[in-house]
Amino acid sequence: MRLAKVHSFKLFTACLLPCLWCVMGCNSPVEKGKSFDFHRLIGRWESVSDRKRIEEWKWVNDSVMTGEGFVLSGADTMFVEMLRIDHSSLQPTYTAMVPDEHGDEKVPFKMITNSAKEIAFENKDNDFPHRIVYLLESDSTMLIYIEGPQDGQITRKDFDFKRVKV
Repeated sequence: MRLAKVHSFKLFTACLLPCLWCVMGCNSPVEKGKSFDFHRLIGRWESVSDRKRIEEWKWVNDSVMTGEGFVLSGADTMFVEMLRIDHSSLQPTYTAMVPDEHGDEKVPFKMITNSAKEIAFENKDNDFPHRIVYLLESDSTMLIYIEGPQDGQITRKDFDFKRVKV
């Protein structure tokens, strides 16, 4: 009798695990065949507006990339943020840390959209922004926008970038 219970448990486990994997995968924001190619972010991106914004991305390992974002005014650096995208789990995380702001706290944003040209991350507990979106328009142009509540209304700020170095 004990052998039959062990066999039934193994059979149950063999059937249950693939179903759980499918359910967890189906609820993931990542769609097979349509997901964002993170390699396309690698390199140096500069804003096309008057104010000089720069983002630089590189790989740390197979599933983690780090970036730096900064704003220049002449030769002076006006703003710096340290960025990280970890896509080792079913729900990738974008983390931003602005030195000297919020006590150097790292603010996580969970991926909510993942398509061939767009990734979006959200953290509704953050004051501003709630959402960060990367939209690759081509291999050399990208729109990044942030949005969330500011002064009692939803605000969106767009930043157009061009790739200057891979």
